[in-house]
Amino acid sequence: SGALTVINSKQVTKNDLSSSRRRSSDSVGSFAVIGSHALWCALDDQEVVSYVSDRLREGATLQEAADRLASHAQTRGELVDTLGGCAGGEGDAVPSDDLTIVIVGV
Repeated sequence: SGALTVINSKQVTKNDLSSSRRRSSDSVGSFAVIGSHALWCALDDQEVVSYVSDRLREGATLQEAADRLASHAQTRGELVDTLGGCAGGEGDAVPSDDLTIVIVGV
């Protein structure tokens, strides 16, 4: 199987998924999360990977995991907005309703 990798505009990581080994108890499989800036304002990389992995272990499909991640990020994003927002490229606050998430199995 392969390794979990998170790629966002601040970090690019490349892993050779064919050579990675995973524990047999971790049957999530490999996936990529593609998200708009609002996702990364609300949650950090490890939170996203852990949240999606947990949903997949519970038996959720990739679509269900994406839907649930969006709801979770929306809730967290509202808190971020309350605390002053997450600055965008020009210093503007990123609205939590500008949220796009795609999870792809790799």
